Amino acid sequence: MSEGGIPEGVKQFLARNINSIAELEVLLLLQRDSNLKRTAAEVARELSIDEQWATAQLSELAAKGLLTAESGSDIRYSYSPKSSDLRISIDQLAKIYTTQRVAIITFISSRSTNKIRILADAFKLKGDTDG
Repeated sequence: MSEGGIPEGVKQFLARNINSIAELEVLLLLQRDSNLKRTAAEVARELSIDEQWATAQLSELAAKGLLTAESGSDIRYSYSPKSSDLRISIDQLAKIYTTQRVAIITFISSRSTNKIRILADAFKLKGDTDG
């Protein structure tokens, strides 16, 4: 186990595939009920989030090969990692999340904060010495 109780493989999965806590919650919701196909409206209702935001998270997860999207009158998403390695990583993450929730949230949040800091630094003007 690495610092914070999160195995290195789970950290790598999070770093490559998860950009926010909400995205993680969406993935884990579909993983828990892997036999169900859900619309963005259903996911939004279940997680108490905005439907458009749920749509964006679902689309992103599908683009990464973690979910599949089936077209119809409403797009339905289901848990379907594109590889067994991804499935194993997600299953391990789901198990750890039940006992190490704060460590996982802290890890994801710290990555987001670092991305914002890097973006802000990219916009600093040459000669700007205030920061």
